[in-house]
Amino acid sequence: MTWRRALALAGATLAVALVVGRLLAGAYAEHAWYEALGAEALWRARAGTLTVMRSVGFAVAFAFAFANLLGMRRSIVSLVLPRRVANLHFGEVVPGRALTLTAAVLSVLIAAAVALPQGDWLTVVRARWATPVGEIDPYLGHDIAFWTAWLPFERMLRDWAVVLASVVGVVVMLLYALTPSVQVQSGRLHVSTWVRRHFAIYSGILLLLVAWGFRIDGLDLLLRGSGEGERFTSFDHRVLHPYLVALSIGTAGVGVLVAWAGWVGQQRAMLGALLIALVAGPAGRVGLPLLDRRAANAREAVLLERPYDLVRTLYTRRAFAVEEIVRGAAAESVRVPAVSIPRRVSGWDPAALALAAEDDASTPPVPGAVAWSAAGGDSLRVLVSHAALGADAPLTPLEVLELDPADADDRGDPWPSVGSAHATLPPLVVGLGVDPVRVMPDTLGRIAAPHLGDGWRRVALAWGVRRPRLAVTPADSRQAKLLVRREVRGRIRALVPFLAMGPTTQAFVARDSLWWSVEMFHAGADFPLSERMPFAGLSRRFVIAAGLAVVNAHSGRVLVVVPRHPERMTQWWRNRLPQLFVTSDRLDAELLDALPPPVDRARMQGTALGRTGFRNDTLSVRPLFQVDEADAELLPGPPTPFVSGLSRGPRAAGVPAVDGTDRVRGAFVAVGGAAPRTMLVEQPDTLRWSAILDRLQRVADSAQLSRTRRHPRRGRVQTIPTDSGLLAVQGFYSWSPERPPTMTGVVALLAGSARSGPSLSAAFGSAPHLPITDARLRLRIARIHAAMQDALRRADWAAFGRAMAELRRLSSDR
Repeated sequence: MTWRRALALAGATLAVALVVGRLLAGAYAEHAWYEALGAEALWRARAGTLTVMRSVGFAVAFAFAFANLLGMRRSIVSLVLPRRVANLHFGEVVPGRALTLTAAVLSVLIAAAVALPQGDWLTVVRARWATPVGEIDPYLGHDIAFWTAWLPFERMLRDWAVVLASVVGVVVMLLYALTPSVQVQSGRLHVSTWVRRHFAIYSGILLLLVAWGFRIDGLDLLLRGSGEGERFTSFDHRVLHPYLVALSIGTAGVGVLVAWAGWVGQQRAMLGALLIALVAGPAGRVGLPLLDRRAANAREAVLLERPYDLVRTLYTRRAFAVEEIVRGAAAESVRVPAVSIPRRVSGWDPAALALAAEDDASTPPVPGAVAWSAAGGDSLRVLVSHAALGADAPLTPLEVLELDPADADDRGDPWPSVGSAHATLPPLVVGLGVDPVRVMPDTLGRIAAPHLGDGWRRVALAWGVRRPRLAVTPADSRQAKLLVRREVRGRIRALVPFLAMGPTTQAFVARDSLWWSVEMFHAGADFPLSERMPFAGLSRRFVIAAGLAVVNAHSGRVLVVVPRHPERMTQWWRNRLPQLFVTSDRLDAELLDALPPPVDRARMQGTALGRTGFRNDTLSVRPLFQVDEADAELLPGPPTPFVSGLSRGPRAAGVPAVDGTDRVRGAFVAVGGAAPRTMLVEQPDTLRWSAILDRLQRVADSAQLSRTRRHPRRGRVQTIPTDSGLLAVQGFYSWSPERPPTMTGVVALLAGSARSGPSLSAAFGSAPHLPITDARLRLRIARIHAAMQDALRRADWAAFGRAMAELRRLSSDR
């Protein structure tokens, strides 16, 4: 072996070793992470399913490709390649064993290219684990589980088989073109008997795949019908579906006929049958609607389609859980007493309040960590967390400032809450916008992350997360843990990949900890007879609430909270992966009461309600949600909550229910706490939404709250049901790019009367605060006082001393 060949072999060996090592290290790091979070069963299910998928797919693809290539190889009697030795030219016959080996190698390459990229393991697992839901569609008699679990799997298999057949067919045709078995003589194509038979068998296989496609097309009519807006119509039910079923059976039979006719040499019969099979499908799709004359006029057509439209409405309500909306007398209890509005309602928007609470530009607010709470069961409070979030910044405790969201001082800055219960919280391990990988000491063993270890374990983990520097980073192998997937939504997605996440991430405080919550749903495009609706940027045919993913921001533990009797589709996963779920009755009352309102569920149900209405109801709510004219800076994020009038005061969030004539029919309210639900609180339709927006702006202009300022901004309009009628609240701000925003005032409309003031409390009669020379001084003193109270509660005298020293320095500076 020459040195060049040896060098090339060594390079190839090193490349293969690096690729294999990276795959093994990545699998090891993934297993360690799932094991640390108590989800090893999910890792095993994923790894096992992918292994079976790719192994079976490789075996099937290799067998199919090798059978075709071996058949092509047998059509070659001999292959002679030209050779030259010095000046002597001669032909060398390639041994048959070499040709067979070449066919095997090509088959391996084709099988690897087709089978190994397959990664949709969730579709396979869902088809395996699904059990009947107990609801049958009225036309084909299939259970809902067939549509949401089995049909996507069958469609995936068909698509994979088409790709395999196409790749193998192209390769075989190209190879045949290089052999004497296929020649063009005198302008005519001549093929050998073996090639003709091979082509006939292959055409029969392709026709079987086409027949399979016709079967799936017939089923898909209940998902994507031929009517307007993909409605399933009487034509689809009575004409097109039977035609596709018959076409599927007939095409399968034609496939067998084509294979037989081509084998025995009946070329005309083979080509004729093949042409009929290929033309019948498109011709029927185009011609059958033109021949349909069942409805003589438009009135008869409407009467003919009415039962199908009714079924579509019913299934849309089921697909988006519209019937779960509480209304009537049961929804009246959510109303806020008018005398409690200054305590239960916020005048600030979350985005403005988080930035306005800054008293130190070096520690900006934690992204998204504006945590609302109900102090004493009826007083709305907000906690704004601050921490350094840089990749190299140390993980220090969160500084927390508790504010009264209904109040502001004479300068428009936030007013601190009296008797704050928190001054600091543990360091932020999982959050929004944080570095995804980090090493952190964990002396108490509370953090959900794998131990970094030493030796080969550390090397494998560092290699698996693509941070080779971690392999040599000084760290205590017994205490150091490797934090991976520190971003909230990425962590939830990895642990609960079979559920869809709502677009909103909310923060709350319970058990002296900061928590993140994301609503989880069963969502997809395979629900029969329902209408498409947008959800999280995608078009969905069903979105059904499954539970709530709750993440501890300081330990990274994830709890998927589900009802005591969850929905049938949730039971598929809970029965197989019980360690991932916890029922609401097993959580303590403090955590349950602090759960935020399900705003994503409310939006989705409200959108569906606007399309379908309630059963036996003439309420027209189209569209249900309208975007007001607030500035874009204040729109992102969840809506501003309020403390509802229910017992134990769970937080709620409301949006206006507006019908197609712009009349406000009430408020659509999402209620959190131990029993999350959505409610429609109805009001007499005497108000128009556009009139409410206009009046809010006119009152603000007359009070000089917005347009006379240099940098005016308007907050979102809150819609809150009270015992005196519907309350509309909008905050106005001065939002300079050089300094934190300040509140210029609040406008509220209640029972036909308008109120305005520098804050919501002032608008409802509270006395204004005395002027303070340095508005930021109050926030610093409030933070220090809360730190002293927190230290006393924990008997941490060192922290108490530090707070006293900071207060002494502050007073000496003044």
